[in-house]
Amino acid sequence: MFQFAARVPFLVASALALFVCACAPTLSELRADLPSSAGGFDAASLDGDRPGQIAAAQRLCHPLANAVQRALGFELSRRAHMADASDVETASLLARCAYLRSEREQDLAVLAQVTAIGIEAASVAGSVKARQCLGHSAMKDGGANLCPSDVSRAAYWHALLIGLRMRVAGMREALSLLEEEMALLDVARLTAEEEEGGPLRVLAMIYLKAPAWPAGPGDLDQALELLQEAVRRFPSHPLNRIFLAAALVEDGQDSAAKEELARGLALADEALWGEVAHDWRNLDALLGQH
Repeated sequence: MFQFAARVPFLVASALALFVCACAPTLSELRADLPSSAGGFDAASLDGDRPGQIAAAQRLCHPLANAVQRALGFELSRRAHMADASDVETASLLARCAYLRSEREQDLAVLAQVTAIGIEAASVAGSVKARQCLGHSAMKDGGANLCPSDVSRAAYWHALLIGLRMRVAGMREALSLLEEEMALLDVARLTAEEEEGGPLRVLAMIYLKAPAWPAGPGDLDQALELLQEAVRRFPSHPLNRIFLAAALVEDGQDSAAKEELARGLALADEALWGEVAHDWRNLDALLGQH
């Protein structure tokens, strides 16, 4: 009797399960009854779910994402930021998404709009505090704690957005923006791990490509020092080695440049980096050469 009583709940549950299975439609059947998608995800579908917006934007806003994913990530992060404009982490996410969204934008009006949104977000994320930091040299003197990592990270994305903004700026504004970009990157060097040496190589390429003093801030020695540090700390990122090769060529070290270039191109494989690897292997376009 005890054994039978103990089995009654199991038998009832089994019977109910069979009944449900017999009557309920399968998920595939339910899906067939739903209207088909128009071909693109509507960001408004996640309105009211701010954690969902943030999580999706974090997945979508990365260098290996395609243009559609980047655009969606930007829109989701923008909506999440609008829901709480004082949240520093979401502002930082929006700044990153804005840069990735506008990195390859050809429409200059759209570029201006997206970079403006990103720069505002970077400011909320902490880049406005960057001038209070002592800069990279302070790290050797124990002063790095004066610049929190969230501030230097925000300074990095702010600087990148300024670099894109310069495409739609006049000559006078561009010179002012360049000075601001370099100041932000000097602070961003405190979080050199961002994009595996991103702040180091971006600042280095400004030193490499800009006219030398007194016409501009160009400084080959500074470029070499920064890129050598990037390669030493983050040896597997292709751009660190490719850019170092470019600097070595400028310095007349052709043999060393050839070795670094070979290593960089070997690392720039689509198996590791997806479609962006193709852009990195297009050296003339990558280095702004004609």
